[in-house]
Amino acid sequence: MKGILIFAVCYFTCTALVAQTFTMGKDCREKDGQALGMLKEKKYPEALEAYQLMAKSCKTKDAKETIAVGKAEAYNGMGKFEDALHTINALLARPNLPENTKKAAEYRKKSFEFGVEFAKAHANDQYVFSPKNLGDGVNSEESEYFPSLPVNGSELYFTRRLGNFNEDFFGSIRSGNYE
Repeated sequence: MKGILIFAVCYFTCTALVAQTFTMGKDCREKDGQALGMLKEKKYPEALEAYQLMAKSCKTKDAKETIAVGKAEAYNGMGKFEDALHTINALLARPNLPENTKKAAEYRKKSFEFGVEFAKAHANDQYVFSPKNLGDGVNSEESEYFPSLPVNGSELYFTRRLGNFNEDFFGSIRSGNYE
């Protein structure tokens, strides 16, 4: 009987710790959803502020990871590539990072490093990051990135994030506008 009691106490204590450490609560998921909406709408300063506010009340491991990625994306969207890179490097320095989070962070790190190097190389150009919407044939409510044009310039290939977790390659053919 004593063994069962010890097992039950250990089981429920460990379950509570795991739930506390690795699961965002409903309030934090809602805050993340709102901040993600701001990122999708390219309201980067507002998204950054939302993630900074979220950090004050959402303290679980996965919330901290989500906040770090969101803040890095907001900095990147604002053209603050060094801040984005610093934020993502701090995330990558955390121990026991889940494999999916690590892969996503490393992927972003490459983009942010490119942004930092590009900004340094063009410091006197007064470069302004100003992406243009190419219409429904390319742009959607999801994030699109890494565009590539073949030599003939009549097609555009790019990556689109789907459901905020998966990615896939897409193509569009140019006939005036991309379709």
